[in-house]
Amino acid sequence: MYDRLEREKRNIHQLFLTTNHTISELYRAESYIEQITAIIQRLEKMLAVQSDVARRYPSGVNKTKAYAKLINDIVSEFGYLKATNEAMEDNISDMKKSEFMQQKMSSRIVDLKKKINKIIYKTEKVLTEWIFII
Repeated sequence: MYDRLEREKRNIHQLFLTTNHTISELYRAESYIEQITAIIQRLEKMLAVQSDVARRYPSGVNKTKAYAKLINDIVSEFGYLKATNEAMEDNISDMKKSEFMQQKMSSRIVDLKKKINKIIYKTEKVLTEWIFII
């Protein structure tokens, strides 16, 4: 019985660690959302400038250093966006895995609680009968 309680205690501790991991993953997801929002805003501004420049100076656009720098900045921001998006997808995958573990652990804890309540009931019954015998 003691070994079983120790094992279930470890399971509860594992649930605690899984919960902390999930909370960390949620904070990380929030950070990714903020990063992606900032990147998208910068990209939108750069693309607006690019379309404005291309519309005003269609023939000389490809020859200017400023335009080349703008395109390079757009490519860099796009790279950041893709990398952050991939990291966020990994984060979502980790969250789904930890949610599955939490559900599994929660059901085991509820099962343990039922068993403990049953043992407490039986023990109290035996003890009350024993007291009346004495």
